[in-house]
Amino acid sequence: MSAQAPALPRQITAPLPVVITGAVLWLVALIVTTVFHGTFGDAWITCVAGVAVGVFGTVTFVRQRHAARRGARGAQQGLV
Repeated sequence: MSAQAPALPRQITAPLPVVITGAVLWLVALIVTTVFHGTFGDAWITCVAGVAVGVFGTVTFVRQRHAARRGARGAQQGLV
């Protein structure tokens, strides 16, 4: 007989808030490094890449979730 752990609540396992929070934090870092350009040097380039990855991740997640709700065969499972 094996014990089954209870399923985690959806609020904890939802990836969209994490992706959006990451993108917003990169945006804040970009603003800070742009304002204090003399202090941080070329760190703004890394922040631009972080914002781009965050936006790409958010768009990808939203499109996959839309495809899963639509019932598309190639959609990622478990997003609905």
